Amino acid sequence: AGTDVDAPLLDTEDSIEDNWRGVVDVIDSLLEKADACLDEFTGVIKKLSPTEEEQAPVVRKTSRFPTTYDYGPSKIPKPQLLFDHKPDNSDLGPFHPLLKTKPHAIIPLEKSLTQREINGATAYPHPYETEIRKAQYPRSVYETSPPVDYLSFGGTTATFVDTLDGVKEMLEELKQAKEIAIDLEHHDVHSYHGLVSLMQISTRNKDWVVDTLKPWREEIQMLNEVFADPNILKVLHGSTMDIIWLQRDLGLYVVGMFDTFHAASALRYPKRSLKYLLKKFVDFEADKRYQTADWRVRPLPSGMFDYARSDTHYLLYIYDCLRNALVEASIPKENLIDYVQGRSKNEALQRYERPVYDAGKGQGAGGWYDLLSRNPSPVLSKEQFAVFRAIHQWRDEVARAEDEGWQCVFPKHMLFKLAQVMPLDMGTLLRTLSPMTPLTKSRAADLLATVKEAKAAGLTGPEWRDIAPLPKHLPTAVAVDMEDV
Repeated sequence: AGTDVDAPLLDTEDSIEDNWRGVVDVIDSLLEKADACLDEFTGVIKKLSPTEEEQAPVVRKTSRFPTTYDYGPSKIPKPQLLFDHKPDNSDLGPFHPLLKTKPHAIIPLEKSLTQREINGATAYPHPYETEIRKAQYPRSVYETSPPVDYLSFGGTTATFVDTLDGVKEMLEELKQAKEIAIDLEHHDVHSYHGLVSLMQISTRNKDWVVDTLKPWREEIQMLNEVFADPNILKVLHGSTMDIIWLQRDLGLYVVGMFDTFHAASALRYPKRSLKYLLKKFVDFEADKRYQTADWRVRPLPSGMFDYARSDTHYLLYIYDCLRNALVEASIPKENLIDYVQGRSKNEALQRYERPVYDAGKGQGAGGWYDLLSRNPSPVLSKEQFAVFRAIHQWRDEVARAEDEGWQCVFPKHMLFKLAQVMPLDMGTLLRTLSPMTPLTKSRAADLLATVKEAKAAGLTGPEWRDIAPLPKHLPTAVAVDMEDV
């Protein structure tokens, strides 16, 4: 009932076997839908959809898999082609922080950018680690006070910032604030690593929407004069991915952060989403028609602009309400403000690392091991397992070369389908991947050769169970018996 896929008629046990592909299609569709919902809930994706009247570009959904997007060629020219520093997806080394200067430094910049061993690998440390750990909330955060009323949304306007001079003017105003609210809009379809497309910032009396797709985007790191100032409170909601994206694209770091998601968690609210907090404290419901908008579109339609602005316009008022509730709910041995500060620091201390995985063992960001572990799939033979690993790597290499998301090569369910079918001729390959994306179609011969080579090598290769670790709760003796079997 939760899909647009026609369910097969199942009268007997035999009919299940006869219609197995139809059963799999329904289940795949439901799993894709659950996967997309979980990504949105956890903040991995932040997608909005414009109204039809505004004619903003949207990603079209297929009818067969209602939550699988039809990732055709982009109608919007890639803004990253005009960046002063273009993405280099071939660089698999440690990510070097973009910082040119380090405002509010305790540890000088040169000492902060020295590689060292971190979790068994050579990497650059978090350049603001010491500053984040030492920062403390102002005394006012630990005290109750009447919430400062937010300005009328309809009666005020936001400033769209798309010039360097505009960024500098905004920075001078932000320096005068005691608290600011921050949010981002991200595009992750037509880019391998993803693109921060907009940044919204609000003070108590003004909103800005910053275009972060300009060629000079890395110059925006001048905002570290405010973002890294421990005396200015930065309020974000569900900052996990925002922190990563700020580092990766803009060279921005947040010192002195208050994450309202962790405040809602400390208060044991039934829901912790920004949507819930907006409704609870402001009685505001954001327009959810923007689920699949392409945030690279320029000029930005008014509906998308207003939606983006609403994410931070009310956030400082929500912070006031949450702060008061946290102070009132605290007890001598359990200060909830300290809890939020600790969790917020952990978020801010994240380091961006490039997605690199071991093709042999599948370990690492975006690797096939995690994909197989998290997705219920039929038992793969040696040959199918070998093909799965090979085409997973092939898809990754094509996406890197074209600076596109993996799904623009072919989506996840096609990855599993291709591994199961193992086509050995062009006709079968085309039918298996129908409809085939342009990126794959232009490389179909190479993909077919990859499948053939992997299938042949798989005859003497390992099985999935040879690489998958046994459950940790099993005793060693049982593990040995299972291996013998």
